[in-house]
Amino acid sequence: MNNVLTSVRKAVQNLPGLHWADEDAKDDWNYEGDPHIKEIHRSIAIVNNKDAPLSKQIEALRCIGHASFSGGFEAAGIAGELIPQLLKIVKKPYTTQPLKVQILMSLSEICHRYQNNKMIARDLGATSILLQVAGNISQPRAARWACYLLTILVVDNIAMLREINEYPYVSEILESIINISWLGWPDNYALRILELSGFQSSNQEAIKNRPEQFISKLHIKINSLVDVQVK
Repeated sequence: MNNVLTSVRKAVQNLPGLHWADEDAKDDWNYEGDPHIKEIHRSIAIVNNKDAPLSKQIEALRCIGHASFSGGFEAAGIAGELIPQLLKIVKKPYTTQPLKVQILMSLSEICHRYQNNKMIARDLGATSILLQVAGNISQPRAARWACYLLTILVVDNIAMLREINEYPYVSEILESIINISWLGWPDNYALRILELSGFQSSNQEAIKNRPEQFISKLHIKINSLVDVQVK
């Protein structure tokens, strides 16, 4: 894109009577900034504004997720700086379901395909936080999105699968969310996580010794799932 702009600029410069006002004008013509990154910074300011209405904060979170997902690695890296703050909000018991759902949706986009962000989330205790959300069936939308985000995070992450497998009463938690309605979703992600957890449990020693073989199998099971964004 920059090459195209440079060629156009050179052509325009040769037009009779055209003169650049200053060097800054040339720079502005050549580079206007990444709109995804601008959108993330603008939206982060709204999220951090305690006086902003909840509806505005939710919309800002939605914009951060979309810009991170479509803006490439740099945009995802900037959005990833929000992960600690967002997980803290999800963890708070008084966080409303609409806000919690939007955070989980945005985190799904922030972490989608970006291994660094996945590792940040895991290191901050995302496994236990998301399983707690999944276990609260009084907020079924948040529970479903927690399972979806967990499915994204376990790709290439054997350590996180172990954490899920070792979490107290994990099978009971996931089975409770399996039985609620998943109408409109491409899959029952609670069931998928339960299957993967059981798969790990029955092959724990093999995973420890030859994890690369199981990573390949996880890709086969999960990659067809994580590319779907549910509204």
